[in-house]
Order: sequence, then C-alpha cells, then structure tokens
Amino acid sequence: MILLSQQAYLTTHDWYGSTELTLYAAPEEGDSFSVQQPLDVNLAEDISLVGYSLIERDLQAGEIMRLGLFWQAQNPVDEDYTVFVHLLDAEGGFAGWTDTEPVGGSWPTTAWREGEMTVDNRGLLIPKSAMSGRYYLMVGMYLVQTGDRLTAYRGGEEVGDQVPLGEIRVTR
Repeated sequence: MILLSQQAYLTTHDWYGSTELTLYAAPEEGDSFSVQQPLDVNLAEDISLVGYSLIERDLQAGEIMRLGLFWQAQNPVDEDYTVFVHLLDAEGGFAGWTDTEPVGGSWPTTAWREGEMTVDNRGLLIPKSAMSGRYYLMVGMYLVQTGDRLTAYRGGEEVGDQVPLGEIRVTR
C-alpha cells in the first residue's frame, strides 16, 4: 500500500462493513513526483511542508486533481496528525476535500524520523456538480481526536491554520 500511495494518488476510501474500497488515480505522462513549488512553511514546530507538485490547475468537473505534498519532520512527532486538502469556492465554502493520515494512512506522523522527507500523493475528485469558476486549494494538519489544527508559520510569522496552495479553475 505504501508503494501504491507513493506512485499514484489516493482519491477516496470508504468502508463497507469489513471491506475497504480505495480509489487511486493513476499517474499520467508528465506527472512529477518531486517538488515543483517549494515552500517554507512549518506546522507547529515539528513538521515542515517543504513544497508540493500540482499536475493541473485547470480541471473539468468530475476530474481528479493530482497533488503531491512533501513533508519533513523537523523534530520527533508525538501525535498522529491527519492531513486535509480542501478546495474552497469563492465564498469559502467546501467544494471538495480529502482528509486522511499521510501516505494513505500507511505512514503516520509518529513514525516520521527527524529530517526524513515524506511524499504524500493525493487525488481530489472535483465534484461533477461543481460550478465553473475559481476555487482555492488549502492544506494543513489536525489532530483527529480534537479537531485542533496545527498553526502554520512562514518565515517565522503565523499565517493561520491552513496553507494556501493557490487557485484552481474548474469548468463544466
């Protein structure tokens, strides 16, 4: 499962009784599994979002957005955090989202070693009902037991509890 999560994009997973159904988006020609957009963002004091790769910013409703997040532990991490990827409309409402532990749930943050880079590929299904327009991609981490998000810092300055990754354009 770790290998699949590193070479494809986890899109959805649901449980049906004791059976888990997981959907991955296959990589396409030109996909990059390296940092395309470097960032200098820390979440709390323990985790850095080193950068990301976003394959396509212009999508059709019903398509899967392919996103690679590149995390690095700055210190040992004492809690298992969940990563969120949220697509927000112009009013800040949810248009799509995926929340899972890193690497499809197979590499929890407490297993990360200091200095280690973790590649966390995610596929976000753009709902078929999404209206044409501009949407905003946000990422971050939270503790599932409390819902408390980690505070993000850029250059030592607090920037809130989510990291903006820019604009996505959706057409129908």
